[in-house]
Amino acid sequence: MTLPATLPLSMSQIANELGRALPLGMLDPMVLSLAGKSAPPISFTDLLGKTGRYDGSVKTGAISLQRSIDWLNGTARFFDVFLSEVVWNSPTTATLFTWSPSNEWRGNILVRNNTTGVQGVFVPAQPALYSASGFDANNLIRNGATDNYTIVPSF
Repeated sequence: MTLPATLPLSMSQIANELGRALPLGMLDPMVLSLAGKSAPPISFTDLLGKTGRYDGSVKTGAISLQRSIDWLNGTARFFDVFLSEVVWNSPTTATLFTWSPSNEWRGNILVRNNTTGVQGVFVPAQPALYSASGFDANNLIRNGATDNYTIVPSF
């Protein structure tokens, strides 16, 4: 989902976008990140058109020599950046890259392959780079498959 591009906007819509429950305040770190802000002031207009999750199908592989999920056309918005690529490193590790690091979400990111049911939690390693290990990376990123993914913040 994406928040509406024009007002009105409600806190319940913001909470739903973030997968959170009410009450939720405008100064919550996730709300600030979603708005692309590191500190107040913040207003509802800062949140218009923003998204705190990615849901969609992607064909994997082909771009690099490794198994990968590639969003070269910039369709995978996540907070204040675009997801670039999730790369398979080994049967139990993977790396996630983003474009345009700014005040993006710097917490953990959950990548779930809805087709296979496999998921991995990616932790910040450095700006624009997250890493994950200890999960079934072979079935998170299946070479040459078109799988459906959900990418959300993880706590």
